[in-house]
Amino acid sequence: MKVAVTGASGRLGKELLRRPWAGCELVPLTRADADLSDAEATQRLLQRVRPQVVVHTASATDLVRCERDRQYGWDNIALPALHVAQGCIATGARLVHVSTDYVFSGNEPVHPIPPETRPDPTHYYAVCKVAAEMAARAVPDHLVVRTTMKSREPWKHDAAPQDMWISHSYYDEVAEVLERVTLEGRRGILHFGARDVNVYEFAREGRPTVKPVLRADIKTLQLPGDIRLKVNL
Repeated sequence: MKVAVTGASGRLGKELLRRPWAGCELVPLTRADADLSDAEATQRLLQRVRPQVVVHTASATDLVRCERDRQYGWDNIALPALHVAQGCIATGARLVHVSTDYVFSGNEPVHPIPPETRPDPTHYYAVCKVAAEMAARAVPDHLVVRTTMKSREPWKHDAAPQDMWISHSYYDEVAEVLERVTLEGRRGILHFGARDVNVYEFAREGRPTVKPVLRADIKTLQLPGDIRLKVNL
């Protein structure tokens, strides 16, 4: 089976390429192969590569930049997902799309949040990720994986919100799950988190000097509250 990985030079993409993927031919795709915000370039790329599966990890990750420059967010999150989905429909490929817990606000009626819950984004990065999900779900054979990912490095910020909860995972853990569910042929919407954590407590484990703040103290964008995911692996 030929599996194309978009965003192959990113952290998740690199972890996916380190996996064994038994019986598969992995095709790493980066911006050097095509600008996925360009519909025609994306179509040409997928027509040429002809993968059976596309694992779409390519996405902007700078939440603050997306809030300040909304065209950047749209061009680097929503449009690539739309064009990859169109390419999968045209070639008959299966699409495994990587999304985020940020599609939720934390005000959902049930926690942890079940996969069927309606998205409720609180900032523009999340709006673009919801749009990307909608594009991915137009592909007949699709899987949307919502998760959150961090590196194993210490917390990089001086402060962390103490009124925010997530289902945290590391990049390598998400890559392992993505390989498994792709090979299993899973469909629909899947939630994955390796552990439920309070963001401040998690940050303090790697950086004891981190300062506790409230989400309201962070003025650059409106962060969600309790976005722990109900895992359905």
